[in-house]
Amino acid sequence: MEYEDELFFIRKKLLECERDGKPVFLYGKDSIDRKTMVEEVAKEISSRSKYIDCSSMSGNDVYDNLAKPRILFGWAGLLFVDNLICEDHEDDTEAYRKLAKIIMKRKKEIDEDELEGGDNYEDCRKAEDPKLYHHIYLKLLVVYSEKYESFPKYFQRQFEKILLECESEPIGPIEIDRKRQSLKFNNKVVELEPRQIELFEFLYEHKDKVKSRYDISKELWPEHHKTSIYGFPDKDILDQQVHKLRKGLIKLGFKKEILETYKKTQLFEGGFEFHSKLTSFLE
Repeated sequence: MEYEDELFFIRKKLLECERDGKPVFLYGKDSIDRKTMVEEVAKEISSRSKYIDCSSMSGNDVYDNLAKPRILFGWAGLLFVDNLICEDHEDDTEAYRKLAKIIMKRKKEIDEDELEGGDNYEDCRKAEDPKLYHHIYLKLLVVYSEKYESFPKYFQRQFEKILLECESEPIGPIEIDRKRQSLKFNNKVVELEPRQIELFEFLYEHKDKVKSRYDISKELWPEHHKTSIYGFPDKDILDQQVHKLRKGLIKLGFKKEILETYKKTQLFEGGFEFHSKLTSFLE
C-alpha cells in the first residue's frame, strides 16, 4: 500500500471510530507521522487534541497519568496516547487491566449520557469540582504501541485495532490480514469479525487439542469468565462465533469438520478442536 493510500485508509478508519464512539489501538511498525496525522483528524472533527508520549513510562505511570479526572474523565476532545509499552511482568499487566476498566466505564457512561441528552459542555468545562466533569467525554481516544500482543487481552478488547503495516501474518498455512480482518488460504479470502479472528488464533495455537468452552471463554471474554461456567452472560455467544468462523473456513475450501464440536456430557461441558492436517479437510 502506498504511503498516501495508507494515510487515507487510517484517517478514514479513525473518523469512522469517532463517529461510532470506539477507542482506537494503532499498532505495528510504521513510517508515518502519527502525531501530525491524528492532529489532522482532530481538525476534521472540529476538536481540540492532546498528545501524551509514554515512551519512558511504566504501566503504573501511564495509569497514574490517564486516570486523572481531567484526562480520561475530563478531556473533551481527541486524546492521542503514543508509544505505550507493556513489559512482561505483573505490575504492567495489572496497571493496563485497571486502565481498561476505566475505559470500559467511560464508554458506558457516554452511552448513558447520550441517551439522557447530555449536559452543557461549557458549564461543565468551567466547573471547579472534578466530579462535575462526569459528563465531559472524549470525542476519540487513540493509543499506539508497536506490539499490541504484549498487552492484556482485556485491555486490547476495549479498542478497535488498526494495523499500521499492510503485510499479512501467516498462521501456519493460513494468513491473517489484520487490517482487513480477513483470512487467506490458496488465494481465497474471507472477511471475519475481530472476535472470530481471535477465536481462530486461539484454536490454531492449540490445534489438535480439544479446548473446553470455559478455556475459550476465559481467553476471549476474560472480563466475564468468573460470572458463570460459560464465561459470558449468554452461553450461545460462543456457539455463534464458532458458527461464523466455521462458515468462513468453509468459504476458504475446507470441510466443516475441520473445526469440530464436542457436545456437553455429564463429565465434560463441551468444547471445540481445530484440526491442523488441512489437506485432509479440503473439499
